[in-house]
Amino acid sequence: MRPEVIDLFCFEVERGTGREALAAGHLDRAREQLGRAVARWKGPMLAGIPLGPVLTARTVTAEEDRLLTVELLADVQLRSGRDDLAIPLLRGVVARHPFREPAYLLLTRALFERGDNAEALTAYDEIRTKLVTELGVGPASNLQELRRSIVAAVSRPGPARAVAFTGGIGAGRSPAVAADVAVVAAVSATPLLPNAVVPHR
Repeated sequence: MRPEVIDLFCFEVERGTGREALAAGHLDRAREQLGRAVARWKGPMLAGIPLGPVLTARTVTAEEDRLLTVELLADVQLRSGRDDLAIPLLRGVVARHPFREPAYLLLTRALFERGDNAEALTAYDEIRTKLVTELGVGPASNLQELRRSIVAAVSRPGPARAVAFTGGIGAGRSPAVAADVAVVAAVSATPLLPNAVVPHR
Protein backbone atom coordinates (compact mmCIF):
# COMPACT_ATOMS: atom_id res chain seq x y z
CA MET A 1 0.00 0.00 0.00
CA ARG A 2 1.32 3.44 -0.96
CA PRO A 3 2.40 5.73 1.91
CA GLU A 4 -0.07 8.36 0.70
CA VAL A 5 -2.95 5.92 1.23
CA ILE A 6 -1.76 5.06 4.74
CA ASP A 7 -1.36 8.74 5.59
CA LEU A 8 -4.86 9.47 4.28
CA PHE A 9 -6.33 6.74 6.47
CA CYS A 10 -4.49 8.05 9.54
CA PHE A 11 -5.52 11.60 8.64
CA GLU A 12 -9.18 10.60 8.59
CA VAL A 13 -8.90 8.78 11.92
CA GLU A 14 -7.13 11.69 13.62
CA ARG A 15 -9.50 14.22 12.14
CA GLY A 16 -12.47 12.23 13.41
CA THR A 17 -10.93 11.89 16.86
CA GLY A 18 -10.21 15.61 16.94
CA ARG A 19 -13.77 16.49 15.98
CA GLU A 20 -15.14 14.19 18.69
CA ALA A 21 -12.83 15.75 21.27
CA LEU A 22 -13.95 19.23 20.25
CA ALA A 23 -17.61 18.25 20.50
CA ALA A 24 -16.90 16.99 24.03
CA GLY A 25 -15.20 20.25 24.95
CA HIS A 26 -11.69 18.78 25.21
CA LEU A 27 -9.72 21.50 23.45
CA ASP A 28 -6.24 20.14 24.22
CA ARG A 29 -7.10 16.72 22.84
CA ALA A 30 -8.79 18.27 19.79
CA ARG A 31 -5.78 20.48 19.11
CA GLU A 32 -3.40 17.52 19.41
CA GLN A 33 -5.33 15.24 17.07
CA LEU A 34 -6.17 17.87 14.47
CA GLY A 35 -2.56 19.05 14.52
CA ARG A 36 -1.36 15.52 13.81
CA ALA A 37 -3.84 15.18 10.98
CA VAL A 38 -2.75 18.43 9.35
CA ALA A 39 0.94 17.58 9.77
CA ARG A 40 0.52 14.45 7.64
CA TRP A 41 0.12 16.53 4.49
CA LYS A 42 3.52 17.13 2.93
CA GLY A 43 2.24 18.16 -0.49
CA PRO A 44 -0.45 17.39 -3.10
CA MET A 45 -1.90 13.90 -2.86
CA LEU A 46 -0.53 11.43 -5.45
CA ALA A 47 1.61 14.15 -7.02
CA GLY A 48 3.38 13.13 -10.22
CA ILE A 49 1.07 10.18 -10.92
CA PRO A 50 -1.28 10.14 -13.94
CA LEU A 51 -4.81 10.20 -12.54
CA GLY A 52 -8.08 9.15 -14.06
CA PRO A 53 -11.40 10.82 -13.27
CA VAL A 54 -12.04 8.71 -10.16
CA LEU A 55 -8.68 9.41 -8.53
CA THR A 56 -8.83 13.04 -9.59
CA ALA A 57 -12.16 13.42 -7.82
CA ARG A 58 -10.73 11.66 -4.77
CA THR A 59 -7.77 14.01 -4.58
CA VAL A 60 -10.06 17.03 -4.86
CA THR A 61 -12.19 15.69 -2.01
CA ALA A 62 -9.11 14.94 0.08
CA GLU A 63 -7.77 18.47 -0.44
CA GLU A 64 -11.09 19.98 0.62
CA ASP A 65 -11.04 17.76 3.73
CA ARG A 66 -7.52 18.98 4.47
CA LEU A 67 -8.55 22.64 4.17
CA LEU A 68 -11.56 22.11 6.42
CA THR A 69 -9.32 20.43 8.97
CA VAL A 70 -6.80 23.28 8.89
CA GLU A 71 -9.64 25.75 9.44
CA LEU A 72 -11.03 23.66 12.28
CA LEU A 73 -7.59 23.47 13.88
CA ALA A 74 -7.24 27.25 13.57
CA ASP A 75 -10.65 27.67 15.19
CA VAL A 76 -9.59 25.42 18.09
CA GLN A 77 -6.39 27.43 18.46
CA LEU A 78 -8.47 30.60 18.69
CA ARG A 79 -10.77 29.08 21.29
CA SER A 80 -7.65 28.16 23.26
CA GLY A 81 -6.30 31.71 23.09
CA ARG A 82 -3.50 30.76 20.66
CA ASP A 83 -4.02 33.29 17.89
CA ASP A 84 -0.23 33.19 17.40
CA LEU A 85 -0.65 29.65 16.06
CA ALA A 86 -3.94 30.19 14.24
CA ILE A 87 -2.89 33.19 12.16
CA PRO A 88 0.05 31.51 10.32
CA LEU A 89 -2.17 28.52 9.48
CA LEU A 90 -4.83 30.77 8.01
CA ARG A 91 -2.39 32.96 6.12
CA GLY A 92 -1.04 29.81 4.49
CA VAL A 93 -4.53 28.80 3.38
CA VAL A 94 -5.51 32.17 1.90
CA ALA A 95 -2.16 32.45 0.11
CA ARG A 96 -2.92 29.24 -1.80
CA HIS A 97 -6.70 29.67 -1.97
CA PRO A 98 -7.34 33.42 -2.32
CA PHE A 99 -11.13 33.07 -2.66
CA ARG A 100 -11.65 30.87 0.39
CA GLU A 101 -14.05 32.87 2.54
CA PRO A 102 -14.13 30.57 5.62
CA ALA A 103 -10.37 30.98 6.03
CA TYR A 104 -10.61 34.76 5.58
CA LEU A 105 -13.44 34.84 8.11
CA LEU A 106 -11.29 33.09 10.70
CA LEU A 107 -8.22 35.17 9.82
CA THR A 108 -10.15 38.43 10.20
CA ARG A 109 -11.54 37.26 13.53
CA ALA A 110 -8.09 36.12 14.73
CA LEU A 111 -6.48 39.44 13.88
CA PHE A 112 -9.26 41.34 15.61
CA GLU A 113 -9.09 39.21 18.75
CA ARG A 114 -5.33 39.78 18.84
CA GLY A 115 -5.94 43.52 18.72
CA ASP A 116 -4.72 44.05 15.14
CA ASN A 117 -7.87 45.92 14.20
CA ALA A 118 -6.49 47.63 11.10
CA GLU A 119 -5.03 44.35 9.83
CA ALA A 120 -8.36 42.64 10.44
CA LEU A 121 -10.10 45.21 8.25
CA THR A 122 -7.36 44.87 5.65
CA ALA A 123 -7.91 41.11 5.52
CA TYR A 124 -11.60 41.74 4.97
CA ASP A 125 -10.82 44.20 2.19
CA GLU A 126 -8.51 41.68 0.50
CA ILE A 127 -11.23 39.06 0.10
CA ARG A 128 -13.90 41.64 -0.73
CA THR A 129 -11.77 43.15 -3.50
CA LYS A 130 -10.94 39.74 -4.99
CA LEU A 131 -14.56 38.63 -4.97
CA VAL A 132 -15.91 41.86 -6.45
CA THR A 133 -13.26 42.41 -9.13
CA GLU A 134 -12.76 38.82 -10.26
CA LEU A 135 -16.08 37.07 -9.55
CA GLY A 136 -18.52 39.97 -9.48
CA VAL A 137 -19.92 39.06 -6.06
CA GLY A 138 -19.59 40.48 -2.58
CA PRO A 139 -18.46 38.72 0.61
CA ALA A 140 -20.82 36.33 2.37
CA SER A 141 -23.15 37.78 4.97
CA ASN A 142 -21.12 36.37 7.89
CA LEU A 143 -17.99 38.18 6.70
CA GLN A 144 -19.93 41.40 6.30
CA GLU A 145 -21.41 40.97 9.77
CA LEU A 146 -17.92 40.44 11.18
CA ARG A 147 -16.68 43.69 9.60
CA ARG A 148 -19.63 45.58 11.03
CA SER A 149 -18.91 44.09 14.46
CA ILE A 150 -15.28 45.17 14.28
CA VAL A 151 -16.12 48.72 13.25
CA ALA A 152 -18.81 48.98 15.93
CA ALA A 153 -16.49 47.62 18.61
CA VAL A 154 -13.55 49.87 17.83
CA SER A 155 -15.83 52.91 17.64
CA ARG A 156 -16.87 52.57 21.28
CA PRO A 157 -15.33 55.18 23.61
CA GLY A 158 -12.33 54.08 25.62
CA PRO A 159 -8.74 54.90 26.51
CA ALA A 160 -6.84 56.09 23.45
CA ARG A 161 -4.42 53.66 21.89
CA ALA A 162 -2.14 54.03 18.90
CA VAL A 163 -2.60 51.27 16.34
CA ALA A 164 0.33 50.47 14.10
CA PHE A 165 -0.56 50.26 10.44
CA THR A 166 1.78 50.06 7.47
CA GLY A 167 1.05 51.25 3.97
CA GLY A 168 -1.02 54.33 4.78
CA ILE A 169 -4.69 54.68 5.58
CA GLY A 170 -5.98 54.64 2.05
CA ALA A 171 -3.29 52.82 0.12
CA GLY A 172 -4.94 50.30 -2.21
CA ARG A 173 -8.12 50.08 -0.16
CA SER A 174 -11.75 50.68 -0.92
CA PRO A 175 -13.12 54.00 0.41
CA ALA A 176 -15.33 52.15 2.92
CA VAL A 177 -12.49 50.14 4.39
CA ALA A 178 -10.12 53.12 4.31
CA ALA A 179 -12.67 54.94 6.44
CA ASP A 180 -12.92 51.96 8.76
CA VAL A 181 -9.14 51.89 9.16
CA ALA A 182 -9.15 55.59 9.94
CA VAL A 183 -11.60 54.88 12.75
CA VAL A 184 -9.33 52.12 14.06
CA ALA A 185 -6.34 54.42 14.08
CA ALA A 186 -8.15 56.89 16.29
CA VAL A 187 -10.00 54.80 18.85
CA SER A 188 -9.44 52.58 21.82
CA ALA A 189 -8.44 48.99 22.38
CA THR A 190 -11.31 46.66 21.68
CA PRO A 191 -12.92 43.73 23.48
CA LEU A 192 -12.84 40.29 21.93
CA LEU A 193 -15.45 39.58 19.33
CA PRO A 194 -17.87 36.93 20.60
CA ASN A 195 -17.28 33.55 19.00
CA ALA A 196 -20.92 33.44 18.03
CA VAL A 197 -20.18 35.76 15.11
CA VAL A 198 -18.22 32.96 13.45
CA PRO A 199 -20.22 29.83 12.66
CA HIS A 200 -18.27 26.69 13.61
CA ARG A 201 -18.41 23.88 11.11
